[in-house]
Amino acid sequence: MQGVFSKLSFGKSPGMQQRGMLRGSDFSRRLALWVHGWRGTGMTMRRACEKAAEVDLVKARLGRPTRGRKPNIPGDGEQEADETIRTCYDAVRKKWGLDQMLRAYYGWFLDWKQWVIDANEKALKFVAGLYPKTGPVNAKSFLRFVYKIREKSS
Repeated sequence: MQGVFSKLSFGKSPGMQQRGMLRGSDFSRRLALWVHGWRGTGMTMRRACEKAAEVDLVKARLGRPTRGRKPNIPGDGEQEADETIRTCYDAVRKKWGLDQMLRAYYGWFLDWKQWVIDANEKALKFVAGLYPKTGPVNAKSFLRFVYKIREKSS
């Protein structure tokens, strides 16, 4: 799992990988992997992109201008998000082997899931404390997810 949820540090150890929120490059790859995984279940490209656009993390990251400019595109934003996701998928697919990457991320998820099942309460609370208190990925949503996994595994 090391490096999966990481970002570069600019504090005491510049350039060192630290566990934390997703890096921008990880977001593009994960977005492509969501689409690739759903396409593997028989979904059309359009439906897979629509499904990816429904994820809270994606909603929080897409549709917000990064340079302070407001978008000039009319509409409710759904079409634009789908097109952005499809474009991201195509770009990542051309550069990376998505089948291999999907297997690797799935293996990391299974390792992380086993850790969740085996970890004691103190460890879970510590990791939850590393998440922000608000936002699409926060400590409360992390703990809800973890407890749901533990409940289903028993």
